[in-house]
Amino acid sequence: MKRATRKSAPVKKILSDKIIDLKIEHLRLIRERAILVLNKGIIIYFAFLIGAIIGRTNQVITLELFNMLVVLGVVILIVAIIPYAKTMAREEDEIARLMEQLESQ
Repeated sequence: MKRATRKSAPVKKILSDKIIDLKIEHLRLIRERAILVLNKGIIIYFAFLIGAIIGRTNQVITLELFNMLVVLGVVILIVAIIPYAKTMAREEDEIARLMEQLESQ
């Protein structure tokens, strides 16, 4: 009976390590998804800004349209930053919880 207990302890440790690795990998995937959204938001922001500036300097668009493009660019940038910030906060909390769990073992 003691031999089974000795063998099960390392197996539980290995399983615990694998579960933690999977949780960290899951957090990494969620972070990558948030980074993709942020990158696309930044690209759209600069596209709006460059388009507005070029259109205004060539007098193709009106001042009202220029202002609207700049404001929409800023809104898109904010909408892209919010999920990234939430994801980073959630990831920090999860990693802190996993560290506490490891320290208690």
